[in-house]
Amino acid sequence: MTITIPTFFGVIPPRIHTIIAAILLVIGSTVLAQESSGKPETRQSTTKDAAATEKARLECDQLSKECLAAVKSGDLATAKSIAIKVMEKAKEAFGAEDDAYARSLHQYAFLLSESGELAQSAKLQEECLAIRAKVGGTKHEDYLLTLNNLAATTHKLGDSQKAYQLWSECLDGQVETLGWQHPDVARTLSNLGSLLLAHGEYPQAAKLLMRALEIAKDTLPAEHPFTLKIAMETTKILSQLGEYKVAIELMLPIVDGLETKLGVEHPSTQMAIGDVCELLVRANQFALADTLLQDVLKKLSSKLEISDVRIGKVYQTLGELYRRTGKLDQSLDYFEKSLAIQKKSTGVESPEYALISQAIGTTLLDQGKSDQAEKAFEKSVQVLEMKLGQDHVALTPSLNGLALIARSNGELPKAEKLAERSLKLREKHFGKGHIECCQCYNTMGLVLTSLEKYELAENLLRQAMDAWEQAGIPIANDYLTVCNNLTEVLKLRNEASEASIVQARMKNNLIPRGPSAQQAEAEANAAVQDALRDFQSKLLHP
Repeated sequence: MTITIPTFFGVIPPRIHTIIAAILLVIGSTVLAQESSGKPETRQSTTKDAAATEKARLECDQLSKECLAAVKSGDLATAKSIAIKVMEKAKEAFGAEDDAYARSLHQYAFLLSESGELAQSAKLQEECLAIRAKVGGTKHEDYLLTLNNLAATTHKLGDSQKAYQLWSECLDGQVETLGWQHPDVARTLSNLGSLLLAHGEYPQAAKLLMRALEIAKDTLPAEHPFTLKIAMETTKILSQLGEYKVAIELMLPIVDGLETKLGVEHPSTQMAIGDVCELLVRANQFALADTLLQDVLKKLSSKLEISDVRIGKVYQTLGELYRRTGKLDQSLDYFEKSLAIQKKSTGVESPEYALISQAIGTTLLDQGKSDQAEKAFEKSVQVLEMKLGQDHVALTPSLNGLALIARSNGELPKAEKLAERSLKLREKHFGKGHIECCQCYNTMGLVLTSLEKYELAENLLRQAMDAWEQAGIPIANDYLTVCNNLTEVLKLRNEASEASIVQARMKNNLIPRGPSAQQAEAEANAAVQDALRDFQSKLLHP
């Protein structure tokens, strides 16, 4: 069943929306229209007393409204207590094989899942599923909704194979019942895409998420939270695969819709604009990113106080853009404006302030101002360790910068220790060989080269080069730097022929790639099925 949440729920945190939707399912046709078929649902009530039946139903509806109020106030404990009463009342009045009881199970199971009681939640969902199979059949939307939720809970419990089977069954049922162009199909595709993504199957996940986004854009408003969520996930994967033009083409209509419906100052709009700018930078479209950000800054300045953190965030993004294009003085100016706004908003000991200080340190280091950069990095590390802990991945840019400064000062043991710490944090967070570890591989490679540990340096730099290439070389300048550093190490090892091969490989990979061809709907659906079959094969035959 597709749930439409009334507009007054807009002030509720996004995570609560899903719980509210689950509770609204229980309240009944007086609160929620039967959207799926336009007909009243068939109820198999076991009571012969129509008046008593109606009284019990009204009592369940009232209790569910109270449960909803508890959720809105953030009191999940009270919500669960009320949900148990609904469940008991429904079972007593209508019997254990009635859909009213199944609805109450669905509600309580969802609350248990939100509370982290996953095993108990899964058990109730399985009971609910069995009832709904008898009441409406395995193609009914209520059955498929429960199946989808059970798959999500199973995934959280760590059983990827069973979760995949449940979501696949759900997708097959939804496509047969609803057709491909339905939001519920998009949600299931999104869930399957996230499952594949968790297993590192990026190309296959991209196929599912792109299809989910196409369906969401056709069936939901551009500003709908799910449309935005799936757009963010899809563009992130496309970026990692180097498909920047496709990602940008997907995101721009989303940004336009958000700006029209919510305004340029809305956090969702700001997030989407930031993602588009990052994509433009990675696609080397710096002028377009600058134009977009300057336009956003102008619009925000006409609506907000100049000290608003949203304006500060745009300054920060502009600072990063100008740093990447080598306009270091302008970059520093934007970062300092952002820092001043953040200081006024959160003080000097907030993670947000520390991250801007870190960016300033990187810019100063690029300018050759090592002493000032070192102070900025050290302050950033001090605050981030205090607020986020000593093992947080946000520390790594500052640790990298301090390692490079120590190397340039001839303090090689200190440089090695800092670079090693940074690399370990990155690998722990992202995994070995991940593109997000490349900067650390490069820094460690430089330090090891200075220590004349050429073989170790070569291995790390090759890891960085391979990771960049596997990800489609999203930042050409960083890839170029790694390849050139690797070439120098090979020359120091008297491997001139290998150095020539690396340079030739670098030049070949930096040839611009054309855009991906647009998929016809039938081809997109076939790609989804191919991706799922491929992943199923890997699950069954690891």
